[in-house]
Amino acid sequence: GGRPWNSRSFTVISNNPNVSLIETFLNDNYIFSPPTSISYELLTSGYSYLFKVQLCNFLGSCGYGTTTVTALDFILPSVSILGSQIRTINVYDSLQISGNAYTPRCNGKKSTRYLEYIWTVKVNNVKQVDLISTSIDPTIFQLPSYQLSAGTVYTIVLGVYNSATTASSSTSATVTVETGNLVAKISGGLTQSLVQSANPQPIILDASNSYDQDYNGVNPSLKYLWNCKQISPTFNTTCPILMPNDLTTSSISVNSISSKGIDIIASVSVIVSDDTDRSSIASVTIDIITGDAPTVSILSSFDNKFIVKNQLSIIGSMTLSDNGDATWTSDYPGLDLSSIALTPVTTTLSGISEETTTSLSLVLPSFSLPIRTTITFTLTGKLSVDSTKKSSTSVIITTSGPPQPGTFIITPQDTGIEMNTTFLFSVDLWSTDSLPLTYEFGFISNAGNFISLQGRSESTTTQGTLPAGVESNDYMLTVRVIVYDKFDSFTTMDTTVKVSPVVLTAAELQALVDAQLAEAGDANTISQTIGTTSEYMNAVNCSEVPDSYCSSLNRLMCSQQEQTCGECIIGYYGQYGNANTECLSNTRRNRMLIDTTPMSCSNNCSLHGSCIYKDMNTGEDVNTCYSTSSTCQAICSCDINYYGSDCTYTLSELSDKQTTRLQLLDALYNLTTIQNINDQNVESWISQLNSNTQKPDEISSDGLILVNSILLTIVKALPSTTISTSNAANVLITINRVSTILLGYTNTIPASEMMISSDLLLDRDRILDLYGSYITSTMSAGQQGISSIYSEFRILSEVKPIASGVDGSITTNVFNTPLSTSEVNDGINSSQFTIPVTNDYTVSSLLEINQVVTRSTLYNNTNIFNSNPMRLNIKSWPCTYASDGTCQISLVLENYRSVPVSPTNEANTGLNYSTECDAGENTTYQLYCTPTHNETVTCDGVGGMWFTRCPHFREVSSCSKIVGTDISSGNCSMSSYTSTSTTCLCNVTHATSSATQSFQRDYVSALETISEGYLQTFIPYTGTPSSAPTGQPTSTPTIVPTSSPTSNPSSAPTKIPMTTVSWNNTMSFNE
Repeated sequence: GGRPWNSRSFTVISNNPNVSLIETFLNDNYIFSPPTSISYELLTSGYSYLFKVQLCNFLGSCGYGTTTVTALDFILPSVSILGSQIRTINVYDSLQISGNAYTPRCNGKKSTRYLEYIWTVKVNNVKQVDLISTSIDPTIFQLPSYQLSAGTVYTIVLGVYNSATTASSSTSATVTVETGNLVAKISGGLTQSLVQSANPQPIILDASNSYDQDYNGVNPSLKYLWNCKQISPTFNTTCPILMPNDLTTSSISVNSISSKGIDIIASVSVIVSDDTDRSSIASVTIDIITGDAPTVSILSSFDNKFIVKNQLSIIGSMTLSDNGDATWTSDYPGLDLSSIALTPVTTTLSGISEETTTSLSLVLPSFSLPIRTTITFTLTGKLSVDSTKKSSTSVIITTSGPPQPGTFIITPQDTGIEMNTTFLFSVDLWSTDSLPLTYEFGFISNAGNFISLQGRSESTTTQGTLPAGVESNDYMLTVRVIVYDKFDSFTTMDTTVKVSPVVLTAAELQALVDAQLAEAGDANTISQTIGTTSEYMNAVNCSEVPDSYCSSLNRLMCSQQEQTCGECIIGYYGQYGNANTECLSNTRRNRMLIDTTPMSCSNNCSLHGSCIYKDMNTGEDVNTCYSTSSTCQAICSCDINYYGSDCTYTLSELSDKQTTRLQLLDALYNLTTIQNINDQNVESWISQLNSNTQKPDEISSDGLILVNSILLTIVKALPSTTISTSNAANVLITINRVSTILLGYTNTIPASEMMISSDLLLDRDRILDLYGSYITSTMSAGQQGISSIYSEFRILSEVKPIASGVDGSITTNVFNTPLSTSEVNDGINSSQFTIPVTNDYTVSSLLEINQVVTRSTLYNNTNIFNSNPMRLNIKSWPCTYASDGTCQISLVLENYRSVPVSPTNEANTGLNYSTECDAGENTTYQLYCTPTHNETVTCDGVGGMWFTRCPHFREVSSCSKIVGTDISSGNCSMSSYTSTSTTCLCNVTHATSSATQSFQRDYVSALETISEGYLQTFIPYTGTPSSAPTGQPTSTPTIVPTSSPTSNPSSAPTKIPMTTVSWNNTMSFNE
């Protein structure tokens, strides 16, 4: 495969007398890639033409192919099957056949509008009514595995009907289903151990996972036959272990023989067969080891070739009764597991005093394994006190190889005009041993994303318009083909083409989009319109910031914002996002420097606004903001009649942009409803959405609703894909952009519409919950946490084994919020939460943790909040329930305002007053306590003395749960606090009798003012005066403090007071 044909020869048969002209043209001019077209001038309407081609390879072997074409004088839909029309598959394969149809227009263009696709399956010309396509996309016929029968030939007919003209056409493909194989499997790994001791314990060899490739589930007709022999220290056909009498069951119990010594190795095999002549054999090696050695096993098995683009996860376990170590190794030279593994390669277990089983996983990242290679991975367990007491087991993995490159040509090759020139993409001579090959065509956007123009199919050609290349690169645009094999291994090939820009008015652009979408009746045409138009709208002027300038700032080149360099390059930190300030190295030396460079605004606010600084947590204005600061940001305050994050738009300009963006987002949302959920389509949705939100200024409030809807569709689809965690994380870019829109940083959505509702926050929370759940579902025990940090939020995903210590004991797990380099340099500490896990070896599931910390400004409650809210999404938590049916977690929330830790011994230090009331007096006195608080005393006609002590106020930190945008106590109590952090203890109610808890909660620290030490007592007069009044009072009555504060009156009343009011309660006020 992959070699060009040695020769080709065309024969054309027709009643048309000019047929020889066609034959001569093809033999003299035909090329394979791109395929040569036959001019309509060589064809005569009313005639049919039989084309026959002979192709010969370099060995001289030749093959033939034929097709018939009829020239018509009226228009019919042109319909074809993409790829081969003769196919061979297995029962366990899914079937997918793509069709292509269009109605030719007189101007030479093609329309896919008004076309209806009708798929039919026939066997011996009999329609199979029960075989119905599961594809959402009508251009694709799709059946899941095990729907077709082995040994049967199917005809798949595609009919296309034009509902506007009532014209129709059809074509067909033939699918032959071959008989599959039996696959024998023995669980537990290639090597297993039997313990030699006074009381040996048997092990189970289980072949029940053996299967028939043609049977969905367990084939009841499978037969088993076990065999055993000794292979070390000498070969012997006599089995050295104890086998059962019945060797025809799917699983057997084997044991060591006490008379045999250790270091004996046996080979046990099983032959799996059925009533036909099919059979398969599997073998394991049995080691006889000493009684106190640990035993290990591997639960994972790999029947098919492993696709290197996927993350590798091998699940193993070790059982031991003393301290020990477990280590993963491989036999492939140069594969350094310790440097690439996402989980520990060596695990040390200490404090073991009783039999304990521990899960041990080896996880390797995508693309870390060599292609087309067979590798043995081994898990070895040994005791710490005696390394000779050990056991091991292995698993063999064979990796696939991606398709071998051929050619990739784009025509015209020299130059074209943006959104005007129709380019033809074509590939040829690609090869693989895992057919069929499928192809996806697209281009690389100015943000570096792959934008798909034609979804994955067997078509080796496609055509469409392209956006302009980057000006700094002489308008050269990178175009790409991704070539896949049957197992989803892929190879990419890039080439470049010069695409010059075009300038369109808003009306011209809108008319172009309207025309393209009006003729678009299939997913590929819609995708092309979205991709090229959004890239046209994303173009920016970077003439004043050349690549060399951005490189000197340690930033990426300008590509996403007018006259503004890109983000900091890897290994450097500085002002977040696109900016023209320098990024500093992450090295320790530079991190100690104090940067005094002011943070800059985008494009100097286009000279239509002023640059202001705001606190990122409170939204309050600040006077200074340095470029490396993590707590403030620079924002444009636009002049009147100017809008956008850099004040570049007038109102009419912005309205035009938002109208077109809304139309593209609506088309993208519709695209997600007509395309099938698979890796390529979902990744395309993510790239298209990122491209359409690249300029958040141009997203209206209606557009924001569509963006959220598309995000929800994407994260719901993730579990049905095998998309890598790094590619899935691209949805977070859009989520962060949505946050900047809601916060008003784009200066576009009216303030009346920017108020964040509970529904919008629930949407955001739901999107992040679904995203996080997908990430943790791809992770294995012991794997490092996966975190992402953006300007408005950060997310951490981790999994923990529920069995990570002695059965029944409690393991305390601490999870820290990820920090950026700027935050570390600013001395900011991580928020964290602690969760206790009761170890349970009967539970195989993992504790899944997703932690999201969001800027509090999103909640419009920054006057109450004092930390950025932390959202916890916890699954499968086996907590130890308290007597009241609750589970408790601990949180440490970092305050963004300093909280004074007031002394508690000042409770009784409020101002004291003595207020005299005359008999018959009805007066209310106001007593000054603080500038914001007064107390009152009311004389109600009874003579006597009021003694009042003002309350003492102090500010404390509190813990709350967030409900919508408001807060409640939420079963959380403040345990302690410092000036910079608040520790909370929060109870989760045991809602069910389930052994585990799964829940989502949002927590925040808040400022609260409490009052204490308040006292008010009335002592009435009880007798007659000792002498007549002398006249005027000897001094002016006072309602100011009579003396230093006292807790009680200076002397006791002569009688029991008639009325005494006294309390020392605590009152709370939210600030």
